[in-house]
Amino acid sequence: ANTPAHIDDFDGFQYVVAGEKRWLMADLSDEEFEGLATHPHNNGALAEDFDKLSSQPSQLRAKFVEVRIRPGDMLFNPSGITHQ
Repeated sequence: ANTPAHIDDFDGFQYVVAGEKRWLMADLSDEEFEGLATHPHNNGALAEDFDKLSSQPSQLRAKFVEVRIRPGDMLFNPSGITHQ
C-alpha cells in the first residue's frame, strides 16, 4: 500500500520481516509542508505522488532521501520528518 506523504508527531521504528518497503523522506519546514498541502494542484491535501516533489528539489530547500528496507533492516523515523 502507498500511504500519502505525511508527518507523524511521534518517533517510530520500522522493521521488515518479509518483502521490501520503500520510504521517501524529506525534512520539510512546517511552512513548506503547509504550502504543499494547500497548493491548489494538490486539492487541499499533500500530493500522494511524493516522487514528483523529490524530482523538483529546486523548488524546496529540503533534501529528499529514498530508503529501501528489507528483511532484517530497521529504520528510525524521527517525529517531524515528512515521509511516504
